[in-house]
Amino acid sequence: MAKVSVKLLGDLAAERGLVAPDEVPDDDVETRSAFPAASPLALRLHAVPAGRHVRWRDSARGHLIYIWSGSVVLGEQALETGSMVIVEHGASAELMGGSEGGEMLVFNATDASPPPSRQGRNVHVLPAQDVPRVHTLRGNADVGAAMFANARCPTCELWLHENTLRQAGMLVDPHYHTEDEIIVVTAGEIVLGRRSYGRGTAIAVASDTIYGFSAGPSGLTFINFRPGQPTYARAGSKEPVDELAFYTEIGEPRYRRVPEGAGA
Repeated sequence: MAKVSVKLLGDLAAERGLVAPDEVPDDDVETRSAFPAASPLALRLHAVPAGRHVRWRDSARGHLIYIWSGSVVLGEQALETGSMVIVEHGASAELMGGSEGGEMLVFNATDASPPPSRQGRNVHVLPAQDVPRVHTLRGNADVGAAMFANARCPTCELWLHENTLRQAGMLVDPHYHTEDEIIVVTAGEIVLGRRSYGRGTAIAVASDTIYGFSAGPSGLTFINFRPGQPTYARAGSKEPVDELAFYTEIGEPRYRRVPEGAGA
């Protein structure tokens, strides 16, 4: 894939019947796929009508699902916007659109990425109200953060965090990661070069790519997905550090683990 690829989810063609061996939406679920199948990471936006389903069967690489809008139901639990579900590799689950339907972002590694090394076979649920977050990160009153999955689970390695930059024009210095990643803007605007992108912008960044960005006039909030334990290094540094070191004050995500087969 390109080193940096930008897609606007709202501009992507909505398709029905996009079925994969381990992910099966009902026929009336509309799906927007952000990146080519050959990419190391995949992102899809499923629009799920009330009472309709997306099912995962023996997830190949693990799927991380972020509730983008509305609500969905897993078993007897309603999950509102900002909630997360992880269907680990080897696990099965199904999510149903809530009373007014819901939209879900689905992240996963593809066969172009290294296979997971932990045992998998569980389903994790983190309702929005239980997501650990801090208003002030590392003493900076202009930066907030939340942690959905920190790659420290004994059975899966997936990562998803959120950052909020409250100050217009706030700069994130040029840096790189040793893993492929996907960023999705959830509020405000991200400025890349001379262009500004708003909510619903998905950005795939290839590993070892140096890039930087800044917040737009109304600030910026984004989520960031990695398929394994992430690293961070400023441009010019040859020694990336464990990225979790920046988020230790948030604490562990206290998600509920659903036993194997119970989410299906």
